[in-house]
Amino acid sequence: MNKRNLFLVCIFFLLISSWIGAETVIIDNRSGKFSTTGSWTTSSATAGYQVTDYCFILTASSESATATWAPVFASTGTYEVSVWYNQGSNRAQDAKFTIQHKNGSNTFYVDQTTNGAAWYSLGPYEFNATGGSVTLSNESSINAGSKVVIADAVRFVRSGTSYGDLYQSMWIQSWESPCFLNATETTDMIDLARQNNMNAIFPEVRKIGDAYYISDTEPLASNIDPGYTDPLADIITKAHDTSGGKQYIEVHAWIVPYRVWKDSVGTPPSSHVYSEHPEWSGETYTGSKTDGNRYIDPGVPAVTDYLVDVVEEIVQDYNVDGIHWDYFRYPESDDWGYNPTAVARFNALYGKAGKPLPDDPDFCDFRRDQIRQMGRKVYAAVKAIRWNCKMSAATIQWGSCPSDFTLSSAYASVFQDWVGFMSEGLLDMNVLMNYKREYLPPQDQDYRDWAQKMVDTKAGRHAINGPGIYMNSIHDSMTQILYALDLSGMSGTNVYVYQATNRDGDPASDFWYTLRSDVYTQRRNAPSASWLSSPSQGILRGTVTTNGATPVDGGTVTLSGGASGTIKTDGTGFYAFLKQNTGTGFTATASATGYTDKSKSFNISAGIVTTLDFNMSETPTPTPTPTPTPTGTVPPSLVIDWKKF
Repeated sequence: MNKRNLFLVCIFFLLISSWIGAETVIIDNRSGKFSTTGSWTTSSATAGYQVTDYCFILTASSESATATWAPVFASTGTYEVSVWYNQGSNRAQDAKFTIQHKNGSNTFYVDQTTNGAAWYSLGPYEFNATGGSVTLSNESSINAGSKVVIADAVRFVRSGTSYGDLYQSMWIQSWESPCFLNATETTDMIDLARQNNMNAIFPEVRKIGDAYYISDTEPLASNIDPGYTDPLADIITKAHDTSGGKQYIEVHAWIVPYRVWKDSVGTPPSSHVYSEHPEWSGETYTGSKTDGNRYIDPGVPAVTDYLVDVVEEIVQDYNVDGIHWDYFRYPESDDWGYNPTAVARFNALYGKAGKPLPDDPDFCDFRRDQIRQMGRKVYAAVKAIRWNCKMSAATIQWGSCPSDFTLSSAYASVFQDWVGFMSEGLLDMNVLMNYKREYLPPQDQDYRDWAQKMVDTKAGRHAINGPGIYMNSIHDSMTQILYALDLSGMSGTNVYVYQATNRDGDPASDFWYTLRSDVYTQRRNAPSASWLSSPSQGILRGTVTTNGATPVDGGTVTLSGGASGTIKTDGTGFYAFLKQNTGTGFTATASATGYTDKSKSFNISAGIVTTLDFNMSETPTPTPTPTPTPTGTVPPSLVIDWKKF
């Protein structure tokens, strides 16, 4: 075999191995892949799998009823088959399970009076992707007519499946109890996280321009219990406590940047950003300033600087493990972004006049730039304070997943280019809000497509799946979570949300028990972030101004001399290159219309933010060159008789 063919074979097997990696499929009696014949009864007299219900039927000397679990796998492979039932003295001692697999069938007789409430293995079998099944019969030769058989859940685990370091985490919203409105709630929330082997939490500490921490920038949230003035400090203290062998839990401060108020809450206090800066308010094309929410406009440069201050205060004053954006985008339709300052900037940058239409391609690009540029500035600011502090965002996936991301709602409607965020490096973790209903096609397939898209575009960083458990049954949530974890490159799970765990009204304790049993089965470390813990790159940032004070909006900074790249300055004159290889003697050149280019040398060190500012000088007006006096004879044909005009 020549080298080229050997290379292609190696690539083929690498692709195959990445495709057929880990896989776990669990089918409960509530699943659409569970079916019965005969007259089974559904009961919850004692706890079934997921602490919910199960099916049972009286045994008979000959088969009169069956229950079947029919899995669908990613591909042909060997899977260990295990069954779950709740034991009891009235159970059959010879419950007949038949496994239909690729190479035929095998029958097992299980004593359901013992070994219950756990996964009972029937052994490994090879299955095709479809066509396999496990069937339970009510036939019994020992207990015919006097005992029952229990049909509950079956699990299939692909041979070689193992899960290493993963995020096992949850979002906690701060709108209502229980969350962290007093010390007891905070303790209960952290205790539940530890009981369920979580290694990270995402508490919402800024929801509408308010603070669940001590702030010189924003007012304290109004729903915190009196006397409990610093929830974030309490959360960090309790989550980071490793005494007595406790699990260390990362705390990622969940922040909503642009939505700063809700009309339903009343009038914002005088110290609130919306009261102090009405000139920053978001507007629609028609001039409306509300859709039930109030916003500050990403296109206003002062808004960006304000949000940098908000984040810097948290990172400087609190030992948070990360900052987590939510609503890191424009509001839900494409007709927002019409603050007069933003429109004036757009027109100046693009040489236009008047009010652009919502679907103006240039105005769409402009709004995408505002989100990207704010994220860029905050990322550099955070890393300058504490390099290991992680930046993440709760990103959106509305609708179906197009192959071309620029056709997605995230990119085209709310101007959140999270694929670009990951590529440029302004996020360390993409936490996709993958809220889809497993029971409602095509949302089940959309969920899978978006999970794959997130993994495919993580650009060497972390991709964390965020299923909407509140809109699914417990079983459907487990199906979704396990599917995503089985994708090669998935970095973990962050469930939404602590306060609402399923759509059926089942007790939250049932959900947490099942999650701990099937997914968060053991303590795990959070995945390493080598670009933070052992960096090989650094960051170059700075501002471009005129007269040392006026920001250059829409200028460019270009790298050369061994470094490369060009980036535009934002409305504050800021620029940053977030993934720069280390080295010395690089050159950066700032350019702006009407000004002389300026170049400076710089060095990049691993894990260091280097600041390089430019103060531009006006391009001198050139002195006109005098026209030389002609010499020699002018041809007659070129002599002009001015009297004729």
